[in-house]
Amino acid sequence: MSSAEHAGDQSRHRGAVSGCSNTTAPAVTRLRKLPFEGAKNFRDLGGYPAFDGRTTRWGRVYRSGALHRMTKQDLDIFKDLGVKAVFDLRGDSERNLEPDPVPSVHLPVLDELAATEAAGLLFARSPQEAEEAMSRTYRGMLERRASVFGTLLSNLSRPENLPAVVHCAGGKDRTGIAAALLLSALGVPREHVLEDYALTGQVPLQEAGSLHAALAAAGLPEQAADVVLKAPPGPLARCLEELDSRYGSVEAYLLGPAGVPKATLGSLRELLTETA
Repeated sequence: MSSAEHAGDQSRHRGAVSGCSNTTAPAVTRLRKLPFEGAKNFRDLGGYPAFDGRTTRWGRVYRSGALHRMTKQDLDIFKDLGVKAVFDLRGDSERNLEPDPVPSVHLPVLDELAATEAAGLLFARSPQEAEEAMSRTYRGMLERRASVFGTLLSNLSRPENLPAVVHCAGGKDRTGIAAALLLSALGVPREHVLEDYALTGQVPLQEAGSLHAALAAAGLPEQAADVVLKAPPGPLARCLEELDSRYGSVEAYLLGPAGVPKATLGSLRELLTETA
């Protein structure tokens, strides 16, 4: 079964998380997308092929959109996952408006310039222009916030922080870049990195309807708005290719601008992958 098929297969397991119990042992999931009602894009990064024939571990790192709408039942399941650390990539205003329901570490990814770049999406008049604007936004985050991504990966290399959740607002852009860097560091082939990113486009986000209406009101054509709300892999693929071209590889970017020590990459691979 492919990773994408595994992601879709979760619908038959709605309402159950493998291993969830009230014991002290953390749950280990085998679902790509977990059955939360209030966190529609909560996904496990396990099960991908990694370096040396290994695979990424299930139940170690989760990616998600905002957590503030989690129900009591969601929070019970969340507790059963044994999560030790939550890393919030949103800005101050987002956190203040929609605070996490659990303690979290703040690692803001967007700076003022990136917010301006993101606003450029509103001037797109075609899917191609929207993808180009998204690429500029991603490129800006990678260039100017490299140290933030490095700090995140360093935190994920510490056993006391695992299992961990990484999230932003929609779980698509900021979290998507973070997940791509992490999976790349673990030796996950590029096609699977992009596959993981694109899965967000298959998830009905809580705000999709209102966001689509707002983008339409701002004059954004429907096809361009679809690029903003979904997850075509083109913008991320181009940015990762640029890292390859500029630094030699994503790993070299992490060791260089992101400031990740080589020993930290070794710890990530030891903790987050296993023999297939």
